Amino acid sequence: MGGGSPWRRVAVGGGSPWAAGQSRTGLAGGPRRAEAQAARDRRPGDGLTLPQFLERWRGRAGLVGATPIPDALRGLAYVQNHPLAEEGREWAYDAIDEVYFDDADSLLARIAYFQRELTGGADSDLVRANWFLAVSEDPIRLPL
Repeated sequence: MGGGSPWRRVAVGGGSPWAAGQSRTGLAGGPRRAEAQAARDRRPGDGLTLPQFLERWRGRAGLVGATPIPDALRGLAYVQNHPLAEEGREWAYDAIDEVYFDDADSLLARIAYFQRELTGGADSDLVRANWFLAVSEDPIRLPL
């Protein structure tokens, strides 16, 4: 394996103006952001290869099961991180997504929504387990 990252960021849903601005300027000196990260693990025994799982997951962006995620809970940007398939290698997680918000209350509302929806078995046909991590980013400008 080379020195590059074993994960690939995948823009889903055409991206957003906010995400495009972040890729150009980064967070330094910008407003504070809240971020939700979720790790996904495919169901054992479902017969899906990692690339097949990732293609299905990409197709479900913006959905919980077959239900659209409410607009207020979609955040400023959504990014999926896909592990690169390597022969004979298993990753701890099959995928990680990131969702960005202007404030912690919106982030917490999204987490509460997913806790409710996933308890009902939504996505259980594709995902075996979900892990959530809430992150607060407080950008600083470093003197260079």
